[in-house]
Amino acid sequence: MKKTAYTLTVLACALLCACSTTDHTAPISDISGQTTPRQKQVIDADTVNYTVEPGDTLSQIARRSGHSVAELVAWNEITTPDTIEVGQVLRVQPPENQAVATPVDTSTGASTQSTPVTKPAIGRDVTYYTVEPGDTLSAIARRSNHSVSELVSWNSLDSADAIEVGQKLRVQPTSGSTVQKPAASSTAQKSSATGGIAEVRNINWAWPAHGKIVSSYTAARRGIDIAGSKGQKVTAAADGTVLYKGTMTGYGNVIIVKHSGNVLSVYAHNSKMLVSEKQHVSRGQAIAEMGNTDSNRVQLHFEIRFQNKPVDPTKYLP
Repeated sequence: MKKTAYTLTVLACALLCACSTTDHTAPISDISGQTTPRQKQVIDADTVNYTVEPGDTLSQIARRSGHSVAELVAWNEITTPDTIEVGQVLRVQPPENQAVATPVDTSTGASTQSTPVTKPAIGRDVTYYTVEPGDTLSAIARRSNHSVSELVSWNSLDSADAIEVGQKLRVQPTSGSTVQKPAASSTAQKSSATGGIAEVRNINWAWPAHGKIVSSYTAARRGIDIAGSKGQKVTAAADGTVLYKGTMTGYGNVIIVKHSGNVLSVYAHNSKMLVSEKQHVSRGQAIAEMGNTDSNRVQLHFEIRFQNKPVDPTKYLP
């Protein structure tokens, strides 16, 4: 009898302990809010340029493309590997006529990572420069202490990308011309590569929302803010493909649309998003509803970017 009573007492204690233990396990409803990992764009031998997506790092892109970080740094003239941004277009294959650098350690037979070769400055006594493998116009401009826009102008180039190995470029001003010296960032923006301005201007733009501009463009703001009412339709400013749909700090619910190889548009603070990633959208098509996510008022924050650098949308909107 005593043994039975003792057994019952032990069981009762065990049950009381179990009931008093706090359950710290997250509820199932919390798990449902988690997102599944994004399926990354395939980078193969046919992929020359890659657009940076949320969560990408340069080392990941290098690994997926089968190249080294040093090669990507050299091909894209990146100052630090941590400075890439969503929407930035990176070259992930070597420039034409340039082989992939894969030096071999003769003692082990294993390949070693290459480092980018730093080319010397182009002196003032050099009037014409012959383009070499791996050269880009921005690198030549930097080495000759001039701007990309000046080299584009002096050589009557269609765009900053229109140079080839063996091509002779004028790297000093023509007789009677003066060297441009931009005094401020706004001036520098106006004197960006002619090809860039033409590429943005040649897109058939439309206003993304009806309303008053409550914040004008500045380099720090990156775009304009258009006031409106919650639920008001936000439309695609031009034909394109949805590159990103999600949330970003400072932007709230945001949609990024790609219109060409170098041009993006950004739509932020939405209350509801009506499109999916990789979906083609047409100019004037409703893509979101206006809201105030990550904003202190209902508004649309709108940006146009060329090579991931913001430009003043009001210069291109009708």
